[in-house]
Amino acid sequence: MSFLLRSICFVFVLNILNTFASPTRHLCRPDEKNALLEFVNEFEIRNLDDAVFSSFSYPKTNSWSNKSDCCSWDGITCHAKSGEVVELDLSSSCFHGKLSSKSSLFKLQRLRVLNLAYNDLKLQKMSQLDLSDNKIKGEVPHWLWNHLPMLSVLNLRNNSFTGLERYSNDSSRLELIVLDLSSNAFQGPLFDPPVSTEALVVSNNNFTGKIPESICEQRYLQTLDLSNNSFTGSIPQCLKNLNSYLSFLILHHNQLNGSIPEIFNNATDLVSIDVSQNRLVGKLPRSLKSCTSLEVLNVRSNGIDDTFPFWLNTLPELKVIVLRNNSFKGPLHRHHPFGFPKLQIIDVSNNGFNGTLPSDYFADWNMTRREDRSGVIYIRYNDYYHDSMVLMSKGVEMKLERILKLLTAIDLSGNELSGKIPESIGLLKDLIVLNLSSNGFTGDIPSSFGNQSQLESLDLSNNKLSGSIPPSLGDLSSLSYIKVSNNQLHGPIPQSTQFQTQSASSFEGNLGLCGLPLSEKCGEQSQEPEAEEAEEEEEGVLSWTAAAIALAPGVILGLTIGHILVTQKTHWFMRFLA
Repeated sequence: MSFLLRSICFVFVLNILNTFASPTRHLCRPDEKNALLEFVNEFEIRNLDDAVFSSFSYPKTNSWSNKSDCCSWDGITCHAKSGEVVELDLSSSCFHGKLSSKSSLFKLQRLRVLNLAYNDLKLQKMSQLDLSDNKIKGEVPHWLWNHLPMLSVLNLRNNSFTGLERYSNDSSRLELIVLDLSSNAFQGPLFDPPVSTEALVVSNNNFTGKIPESICEQRYLQTLDLSNNSFTGSIPQCLKNLNSYLSFLILHHNQLNGSIPEIFNNATDLVSIDVSQNRLVGKLPRSLKSCTSLEVLNVRSNGIDDTFPFWLNTLPELKVIVLRNNSFKGPLHRHHPFGFPKLQIIDVSNNGFNGTLPSDYFADWNMTRREDRSGVIYIRYNDYYHDSMVLMSKGVEMKLERILKLLTAIDLSGNELSGKIPESIGLLKDLIVLNLSSNGFTGDIPSSFGNQSQLESLDLSNNKLSGSIPPSLGDLSSLSYIKVSNNQLHGPIPQSTQFQTQSASSFEGNLGLCGLPLSEKCGEQSQEPEAEEAEEEEEGVLSWTAAAIALAPGVILGLTIGHILVTQKTHWFMRFLA
């Protein structure tokens, strides 16, 4: 083979190896290419009027073509592996026009660096800006406050912002209506929000210090969500200034202390109050009875020391009451009707409620009213906030990010209630979750439980219940969790599917229960005592027989000795002994 031919073969093989050895180039994603081309068409490309800027400006987008890879375009930087656009530098690119809040620029989900400096962009009329759910870091740039005078909605939720650049009292004069900074990394004291704000949502950050009284100047404020931060101090008294418009007061998961102030007179638009997971003490403010639109009251996990708020029972819209983990005490019933016409969820667990519940206790509860399934399926919410809560269901704490209108639940666990479980519980046919555990209930499990066709979770553990498990419970097809451990129950466990899928721990601590899922078989307990009794009787007969056999020689010997002594043959007797 000639040298030339060998050289050609070598080059051909080398090209093949290079082709297979070199990594595959990731081209720009088609959707992002289209977004960039749409973005360019939103502006006019022409020289700037400013002579200084125009001297070094040139239209970078001249290199942009639908036939080429956008990662090779001037001003574009793509991720080395994914090919996604991560940097966009269009500074000094002769752009003229208005940047819209609906610009295709915001379709670039992975964009990390944006430079539009030295152009002629008009932002003065931008009213809404949504940069939520990105990975933007650093401070919120000052131009948002200084160059967008018409901005009314700013959504920066779920990023990594740490602060506001050059924010001042002048900035608070903006006409912002909605400001959502939730789920970021803000820290330090809370800034003074613009007076025009109607929805202030800064949850899930690390704001510290006291709640600033400047918030009370937002007289049109409807939603105030400061939850999941590190605020300290007391709840400001001046919040009563917001009663004309305030609908959502959300302060849960902070370090607030003191008592809840009497600030709710005439708060007729207030829909939800959540001050759970703080360090609040004292009593519930009686001014709450003025909140005729109130649907949710959540004071969970504080140190509130009060009695059950029967005085709220006339509120026409109250659906959720959560008093869990506090120091409430006293009875849970009175001789008057229970009230609470729209109650769906009541959680008073882990308090000091005591006394008995009369047999007709649940007779006038309106949980039997089924919500219209064709309507909204969640408790009241808006675009910026929705009610959430933690509910013990099926043996675990479940966080409900939204509270279903169709959910009905009663949790009276962890109190000092005694007496029988009211038979009227069976009237609540739409009840889904029932927890009566860790009390002092006695007597039988009501057979009326069999009427609760919607029941999914039933916990009666750690009481003093006796009798057997009603077989009717085995007919509840919706029941997926039942726990009756640590009672005084006896008899067979119903052998339906609902019971057989439970763990043995759900029935332990009842010496008289038998049948699956327990290892104790029914019938063995009744046979064992009879066997033991027969065995004891047999042992008694054998013992008397042995005693009789041992006694006979003794009797004969005694009679013989007596006869010898009587006949005075002592010398013979002594000789006999020797």
